[in-house]
Amino acid sequence: MDIKKKLIKIYNSALKKTSPRQIVRDNVLFKENRLHIKNRSFHFEKIFVAGFGKASCTMAQGIEDSIPAHLIEGAVITKYGHSVPLSKIQIFEASHPLPDENSLKATQNIIQYLAKATKNDLVIFLISGGGSSLLEMPRKGITLLDFQKITDLLISSGACINEINIIRKHLSSVKGGGLACLAHPAPFISLILSDVIGSDLSSIASGPTVRDPSTFEDCRKIIEKYNLTMKTPEAVKDLILKGKNGQIEDTPSPEDSVFKDSFNFVLSDNEIFCKIISDEAKKETFNSIYLKTPLTTSTAEELIKGLPELIKLYTSSSPKLLILGGEITLNITEDKTGLGGRNQHLTLLFTRDILPLYPDIFAMFASTDGTDGPTDASGGFSNRYLLEKCQDRQELERSIENYDSYNFLRKYDELFITGPTGNNVNDVSLIYLPAYS
Repeated sequence: MDIKKKLIKIYNSALKKTSPRQIVRDNVLFKENRLHIKNRSFHFEKIFVAGFGKASCTMAQGIEDSIPAHLIEGAVITKYGHSVPLSKIQIFEASHPLPDENSLKATQNIIQYLAKATKNDLVIFLISGGGSSLLEMPRKGITLLDFQKITDLLISSGACINEINIIRKHLSSVKGGGLACLAHPAPFISLILSDVIGSDLSSIASGPTVRDPSTFEDCRKIIEKYNLTMKTPEAVKDLILKGKNGQIEDTPSPEDSVFKDSFNFVLSDNEIFCKIISDEAKKETFNSIYLKTPLTTSTAEELIKGLPELIKLYTSSSPKLLILGGEITLNITEDKTGLGGRNQHLTLLFTRDILPLYPDIFAMFASTDGTDGPTDASGGFSNRYLLEKCQDRQELERSIENYDSYNFLRKYDELFITGPTGNNVNDVSLIYLPAYS
């Protein structure tokens, strides 16, 4: 079996073992009229389910598998094309990475379910990456267009996900603890698949059910940091100014009593996924090494710049498989018209900058949700065969310059396509190092 096939097999095995449906089933037990999650036990009259994120449907399958149907009702919001069948829980689809009208309609539906929950009931939130776009109800004075524009500006500027989510939280009535307020007085638990390195609960899906330590002043600093003041919609600037001056309430603080009867459980994250990949790689006789490095949460260029030192460090007389996880950022200006995503762009940078130094290396870059950027690809493969097939180096350079990685990789048959996986725990890079004497 060649390296590409082995890496695909390893990756797909890890996806299967971290299925959100199975993870929920493994952690949720209904027994003797009580719900047991890890070391906690909950009594209730009715369960209301509210899910949002690219994995919300598969997580909801796990809930339906674990709890009798007559005890549950609710809804989940997922990205277009990421739905899977559910028997009791409603499914809504909306846009990602920018919210759309369907995001608002679906969120209103969830709010209606929460309004039905009493202090004798239990609310289960199913939270996964992508929820920041899929779940949305802007604050008074902020339009959907305002929200879309500032989000797009932040993404294009190269702001990290934590910074983007701080802005989102303060423009929204449901993020930054807002959904917790709407669920009150019902007790609630959050089952979480983290797409944030370090699993900061206030950042995952913009923290709709947890305490928010950020402020309107933080929003102002982020907009200034990326020189977006002149481009930011006036309504957004006005809201942030009012919040900073205390004219409107900030997001719920860590001391707010609404969180007294709340519990958060992170069921899976990028580190868990990478370690399972490592275990699966060992079954294929790879000497696998999982590396935790801040490079994987930097820019694409910084990651590629730092890779030669890592590769040199682990190059030896025996082959190795380096496993890295995270989510890099891209700084895409308005004049770029190409099609691609983070992982596909990394594939091209790796091909241009790393392969000439180590031509026998094989690399695979993938998004665990199966959709890298606005494409149907999860990522791509970089290897000497790609360099051999692409005789025109200027073509590679133009594709990098225009962020047109998808069309380049499709032309040379080096796209990695899985389809929507029902999962979402960041991105993964697999770098195979052959033996060097």
